This record gives sequence, C-alpha cells and structure tokens, in this order.
Amino acid sequence: MKPTPITDFPENYVDSVRARIAARTIAAEGDCWEWQGVRDRYGYGKITVTINGKKRQTGAHRASWIAHRGPIPSPSLQIDHLCRVRHCANPAHMELVTNRVNSLRGDHSNKAGRSGRKYPGPPQSCPTHARSNGYVYTNQRNGYSVWICRPCRRRRTNEWRARNRRTD
Repeated sequence: MKPTPITDFPENYVDSVRARIAARTIAAEGDCWEWQGVRDRYGYGKITVTINGKKRQTGAHRASWIAHRGPIPSPSLQIDHLCRVRHCANPAHMELVTNRVNSLRGDHSNKAGRSGRKYPGPPQSCPTHARSNGYVYTNQRNGYSVWICRPCRRRRTNEWRARNRRTD
C-alpha cells in the first residue's frame, strides 16, 4: 500500500523547505533547478520533511511545488515536469495533472532514470517456442523483472518441484 502523498506543509515550515531546496539545487540549461541531493532509481529528487513530528520522504519536485505555489488540492493529482527533466525542482516547469494526463504526456521510452538505458518492452516471441502470445510478467526473487511464456514457466516450475520434492 502506498503512503498518502504530502499535499501541504505547516505555515512555519515553508521557509525552511524553500531554503533546503535552494541549497540543494543548481541552475542549469533552460532555467531548470537540477536537484543535487538524493535521487530515487527513476531519477526523481528526494527530500525528507517533518510533518507533525514525523519524518516523511517525498519528491523534491512535490516539496518545491508546495513551498513555492501552495498546497496541492487533491492527493490524486500528480506533478508533471513540462521540461521533461525528472530531477528539476523549478515550480515554473511543473503543472498539476491527473494520472491519465501525466501518462499520456510522458516519455515511456526510458524507464531506467539516470542510467540512460532504453526500456526494451516485452519480447515479441519466446526463444524456445515460436509464439508471441501467452507471456506473463513475473518478478524474480533477486529483484529483476523478467518476461516468460506460460509453457516455459510451467516447465521450470515442474523441474523445481522435482528437485525439491520430499522423499519421506
């Protein structure tokens, strides 16, 4: 379950957040404020804020929006980077939109964030079976996501069960 996104700061905390954002950003091309602090695996800046005595982590762009433009009216609204720079914290480069609008506007060719690798998408056919349908998305225990067809998955599961079957 995802935590509820931060939509507002206490009045006495806004200046502190503005100062922290200014200290952790540098001006770059196109008037972007590039975040120099911690970034998540997708390239978005992260900042820790204290709300009601509890520390919570949120996106630097979200904190920048709240500190400079005011509260976000609904937790369901997302911040769209109009400049397409994920670690930009300039509120002039942002707009509040719904998830649908953000998805339609987004660049889905690069899911790797800072690494620059292109997201290849699912394979068109299984190397073992000459078919393009029947793929299911699975997550391996080591954290990597793989695509595998159902017959291959069934074969691997049966092999694993044969190796790990109890002989009582």
